Amino acid sequence: LSETRLILTDSQLFFYIILSIYCALNLWDSKDGTLSRFFWIIATAVASGCAFSVKFTALATLGWIAFGTYLCVFTSQAPVKLKHCFFAAIIAFIVFCIPFYFHIKFGENSGELDWNIDVQHQRLLKGSPHFRSNAVQPSFPSHMLYLVRRMLEQNAASLGDHPYASYWYEWVVGRGSLLAYAEHKDDLDWHGHIFIVASIHICYAI
Repeated sequence: LSETRLILTDSQLFFYIILSIYCALNLWDSKDGTLSRFFWIIATAVASGCAFSVKFTALATLGWIAFGTYLCVFTSQAPVKLKHCFFAAIIAFIVFCIPFYFHIKFGENSGELDWNIDVQHQRLLKGSPHFRSNAVQPSFPSHMLYLVRRMLEQNAASLGDHPYASYWYEWVVGRGSLLAYAEHKDDLDWHGHIFIVASIHICYAI
């Protein structure tokens, strides 16, 4: 049995990380005070916000981009001004917040995974046994921070490592095989999986 890893969120993460690096390379090669530099500042910020929205493991790569942008390590052009770096950070943060806004705005109904959140937030979900029509909706910042915290807690409490697991530092150095193999055996069944993983180094070269 052969499966591709691209059905997971790693495919979106991979795309937005490569896009962030591509935009950053163009930003570093642009001249200060030009429309081109302003465009690539915004493009890098949007792509970085999308990458971090997909998976928090993108943070290391985005930190590397920010470090290289501020110190102007990889280009002979004038460095990006500090105020423009803050401007890009604000844009990236807004992009990160947008999916949470739509999730909170339209995620009104209960589902089978309600146990992941506390009773106070289950009271906001229609169809939940804890639903209360008079429940007070928390502010957007506090609700978003709660969801982020729950995601981190769930990730920390997840099961042990698997052969195709990735870590935050691997997205910076491109460590990871093109193929990963896993076997599953029990008394009645045996099957194996081949997970096809794209290589960051190959995409860099392209």
